[in-house]
Amino acid sequence: MHIMIGKIIHQYKISEKLGSGGMGTVYKAKDTILDHFVALKFLPPPLSQAEEVQKRFLLEAKAASA
Repeated sequence: MHIMIGKIIHQYKISEKLGSGGMGTVYKAKDTILDHFVALKFLPPPLSQAEEVQKRFLLEAKAASA
């Protein structure tokens, strides 16, 4: 079992790992306030510090939510 499964981060309870790649790991999580499932993506610590990577990450998140 992956260490993130079952953890609660803010209002999201992580239920399963969906995949991972060069830009991070994606998990399926339940929004405990709005009562629906979402995908959460976590960047690895070295990448999360880089400003250019943060910009790309936000652009990707905006495109995915559209």
